[in-house]
Amino acid sequence: AGRICPQISASLLASQGHQETGGFQQHVQSPIRLRGLDSSSLTWATYGKDYDGDGRVDVYSLGDAIMAQGHYMCDLAKDIDGWIAGGQVDPKSGPNHDVRDLYLGAYNAGPARCRRATDSRRCIRATSARPGHTPKSSSATSRIRGVEDAAVV
Repeated sequence: AGRICPQISASLLASQGHQETGGFQQHVQSPIRLRGLDSSSLTWATYGKDYDGDGRVDVYSLGDAIMAQGHYMCDLAKDIDGWIAGGQVDPKSGPNHDVRDLYLGAYNAGPARCRRATDSRRCIRATSARPGHTPKSSSATSRIRGVEDAAVV
């Protein structure tokens, strides 16, 4: 999953997956029906596939969910990179002054909200916490980015 596109590394996906599921708890579900790594039913309908080859498209299968997450994140990165190239978004506007803040913010808050935000921290703060998950905030993004940076060193 970390080789789908150059912007989204395996360590970023792993850090994000750990954060989203409270430590890779496979059967996490919130009261608003967010399941596992699935950010929404619409996202799963678009990106959910039988990536692990077991004959099932299963949101609770880490193989299916992580690959779906990777494809979704790469599509978000492509959109955001286009906005940056068009001068619509500042790549250094996140809490860590890194474009990956915007990728994570778009995943958490939705790309339209992040495109409209003049500061990605607004985008990241706009999301509400999923029960059983760490709140979606600039500090959560910093933790994800910090773990990813440590994994790359």
